Amino acid sequence: MLLYFVRHGQTDHNLRGIIQGQLDTSLNDHGRLEARVVGQYLGNIAFIEAWSSDLSRARETAEIIAESHEGLAIRTDPGLRERHLGSLQGKKGHLGKPLPKDVESGNDFRARMIRWFQSFLASHLSAANAAESTDPEPTILIVSHGAWLGSFLSVLVLSLGFKLADGVDGNRNCLNTSIMRVRCWADEGEKWHGTVLSWGEVEHLAGMMDQERLAVQDDVK
Repeated sequence: MLLYFVRHGQTDHNLRGIIQGQLDTSLNDHGRLEARVVGQYLGNIAFIEAWSSDLSRARETAEIIAESHEGLAIRTDPGLRERHLGSLQGKKGHLGKPLPKDVESGNDFRARMIRWFQSFLASHLSAANAAESTDPEPTILIVSHGAWLGSFLSVLVLSLGFKLADGVDGNRNCLNTSIMRVRCWADEGEKWHGTVLSWGEVEHLAGMMDQERLAVQDDVK
């Protein structure tokens, strides 16, 4: 089973360097353009399903991508939401300062995404098993957020034992609409294994990089 994780398109808060967390912000015009471009870039991928965070910026990105995939419906899941950043939400920057107590802890954040992923995998066991005997491979679109995706990459490798494919640089920036591809499969004991095939993939943004924000403001420490 092949999973395409995509970060949402740009918002005005992204552009201005404002922490969003779980604020329900919308895409700006450039973010909608990014979503159309990545949708066209992925236009030949036969997605069997599409999932998104239920926050507007992710859901709208998924809906725009789906315009390039006839009949692709979007399902939302709060497990894909960005980290809740409490009283930091709506503020600019947070460098080298203690985190407020109302911020979702790193442990709780990672536990939330592990619960989501384990539930997701359990519900897709039949699709993964079918991949052994069918062509093309079942492929699913998942749209989430910058800090969520960066933390999830670490969870995959450090907590769940997934591997990085040769040449994958996990230190690349997670730009708006960047792509992470993950192949996963279950063994006979229904234990899941996987390989991260790409991270921070932005070939579709060629010619637009001067308008991209490199920093993920919600990736607070």
